[in-house]
Amino acid sequence: MRSRTASPCSALAHPDRVLGVLYPSGTGIRWGWQDDTRRHRLARLSLAEREELACLEARDKPLAGDAQNGILRLMWQTDFADAARAADMLDDQPLYAFPRDPRVFREVSASLRETLAGPVEPALRGLGCPLVAVHDAQDADPGRARHVADLAPAGRFVSIEDAEHSPWLEQPDPVASAVRGRLTEIAL
Repeated sequence: MRSRTASPCSALAHPDRVLGVLYPSGTGIRWGWQDDTRRHRLARLSLAEREELACLEARDKPLAGDAQNGILRLMWQTDFADAARAADMLDDQPLYAFPRDPRVFREVSASLRETLAGPVEPALRGLGCPLVAVHDAQDADPGRARHVADLAPAGRFVSIEDAEHSPWLEQPDPVASAVRGRLTEIAL
């Protein structure tokens, strides 16, 4: 589950526990972003890679081991503006040190979907803490994260150039600068 989308929701549910919200590469505050994101990601794969992905996804049994890593590796490279950077990163470290539990993912997704079906916009307009939406210029739809920042009274949108869906990995210095800059504005 994308805790990125959950972070503004957590802040709204527990405003007394939050000093600020970091919203990195957020998918927006309405369910339904998945199809657009998938189309965007598939367009970044070669024909051979899309065919490989289709074969892996069409398997009847749950994926594990090399097959699961094959899908994750293909999709991971679409999280980067430069696929070579993704490959280098994957070669240097494990893909997922803590694999996602499908049961937990379904439960959290259902809960988040229910939350996003509610009155999120008015709640964000009343958010009592700073929010910084750090988004990647080349991701599927930066406008969704910009919308979240625009709704929050103390919201700010920062676009990271030459980055796709994982700007903190591709462009860590600009991301750190954006976060650090916003933190210095918050009186703790």
